[in-house]
Amino acid sequence: IGWSYSDDNGANWRTGGVHVVDAFWAASVVFTRLRAAYHEGQVLILTHWQPDYTDGQGEPVTLAVDVWLQLASDDDGATFQLVDSGLDHVSGNNPNAGPLQLRSEIVVDRATGIFTVLYEYDPGSGANQLSYKRLGSPFEVLHNVSRTDIQAAPTLGAGITDMTAWESENGWLNFVFNTDDTFEGYYSRDGGST
Repeated sequence: IGWSYSDDNGANWRTGGVHVVDAFWAASVVFTRLRAAYHEGQVLILTHWQPDYTDGQGEPVTLAVDVWLQLASDDDGATFQLVDSGLDHVSGNNPNAGPLQLRSEIVVDRATGIFTVLYEYDPGSGANQLSYKRLGSPFEVLHNVSRTDIQAAPTLGAGITDMTAWESENGWLNFVFNTDDTFEGYYSRDGGST
């Protein structure tokens, strides 16, 4: 994985690094999601990927499992360290699954520097819920942070198809998602607390 950056509102782009986090996984993986957020020299990366396995005859096997990693940097992304990781099932309930499901998004409150991780949570009942965790730093272990459900959001029997999040110029945090049968958006005026 490489990264590029612009310090002139996107007019020009420079290479920030190449193969910056490759040491954290095998060479042959299928990425299902990659998200990063930056604040004052700190970078949080969340990756979701599927291991590349083969059966006894050498044929590829698709597993209903995603591996996720939480990586952090405090030197503008020049180096990263592994902070947390886990397994998440694509289908079925997994009592040992980590705090993230297939879809996650990160948004940073520039005023406080809080990294808010929004994601789909599977409580094991088949009625998935939109949830979030607030990290004071990319180095805060995701597993150790309490989950908060977005109470206004519907339960997600169909699961999230995709999502995105951003901070608007007025400082509000915005979150939009869709499922097979709905498209909804939410906002927070208090840095993701509610």
